[in-house]
Amino acid sequence: GGVRLLVTGDSSAAGTGASGPASTVAARLAHRYPHATVGNLAHVGSRTHDVAEQLQRLSRRALRRRERRRERGGT
Repeated sequence: GGVRLLVTGDSSAAGTGASGPASTVAARLAHRYPHATVGNLAHVGSRTHDVAEQLQRLSRRALRRRERRRERGGT
């Protein structure tokens, strides 16, 4: 349960140009929403079609995790 936020995108989202790790988009969201889980899939050089692939990989990983939980008898 709980709120989950995911940052995707290019170098700006990844933190290039930020004054430090605490100034990245993901870090600022985590600070603003302390009870949320914040993930960052942003990658320097990403383009719009790359973001779609990032999300597809995330979806495949989530499906594999869910399947492993089922195999172990979890929900």
